[in-house]
Amino acid sequence: MFYNAYIQSIIDYCCPIWGKAKNTQIILEKSQKRIAGIILNKSACKIDKTTLKDLHWLSFENRCFYHTAVLVYKSKAHLTPTYIDELLQSAL
Repeated sequence: MFYNAYIQSIIDYCCPIWGKAKNTQIILEKSQKRIAGIILNKSACKIDKTTLKDLHWLSFENRCFYHTAVLVYKSKAHLTPTYIDELLQSAL
């Protein structure tokens, strides 16, 4: 619960931006595996996608994809501030 409440929320903040930075993505994926290893009392080397699935966690890459998709959906549905709509329109 501590991870979901405190750490995951920090990782998710700006996830659409962090997901595009390869170095940051690698660091955060390693951190996620290390934390999963601590929680499950396993070596971080032994953590794989099935282990993350057992914890009901998405991989960092999938979290970034999810949060980006949510942002685009909200923008298309006009549920975001206008400056975000304008940024996304200029990017397309």
